[in-house]
Parts: sequence; C-alpha cells; structure tokens
Amino acid sequence: VILVARHLLRAIAETDDEIRARFFEGDEPSPSPRLVYQLLRVRFTTHVRQLAELLWRSVAASKGRTIDQLSTLDLYTPPTAKAPELVDETTGLSRARVLQVLEEVGGVRERAWRELGLRNRYQLRRLLQNLKIE
Repeated sequence: VILVARHLLRAIAETDDEIRARFFEGDEPSPSPRLVYQLLRVRFTTHVRQLAELLWRSVAASKGRTIDQLSTLDLYTPPTAKAPELVDETTGLSRARVLQVLEEVGGVRERAWRELGLRNRYQLRRLLQNLKIE
C-alpha cells in the first residue's frame, strides 16, 4: 500500500507544482508517520481509486509541510454484505437446516432424509449436491 501511495503522490505532484514544492523533498513525498499507519489499517474496497481519493483528501486538508493523517470520516469502511442463505428450490430447505439435521442425527443419512421429510435417500443426495454439502 505504501509503495502504491508513494507512486500516486508522485503523480499528484506532477499535476501541481505547488504540491511538489510543499510536500516533497527532492523526488520523495513526505507523509506523516500517522498517515502511513492509517493507510496500512484501511480496508480498501475499490482498490487504487479509493487510495488515490484518500491521498487527495489528505493533501488538501494538510496544513504543514507533511501530508497529515486522514480524517475519521475517510477511514470508515462500510460493513461487508452477508452472503444470502442457500436454499434448495425444489424442497425449500436451507443449507443451515440441512446441516443442523445432519448434525442432530450424527451424519447418518438414512435418518437425515426421514427427519427432513424427503421421499428417499436419493432426494437427500441431490439436495446435498445442490447445497454444496460434502
């Protein structure tokens, strides 16, 4: 992340001489240690575009000669969406329910298909394949 940030900061400096004069020592950007630490802790969801946006915001908000830390608003990463529960279309049974029954019967499939209310063990086998169990 830091090497990519360094590259992006150099690209930013190429677009604006004032930024280069203020935040660069020779060819090297001067980020604050706090900024480096924060960049390492951010969970990037949109890859380089998100990093570039954070760097632009940090450059714009910085007061001194180093590129300061990110605001807490910039550090927010939305929670990841939970994957939808797998449900077999023909039986309406969820993967969680099938796993629960298999655990209750100790993995004995002869008892499991009866407990689930299926017609036979072959229907259980197809159900396990559809729900990607074993």
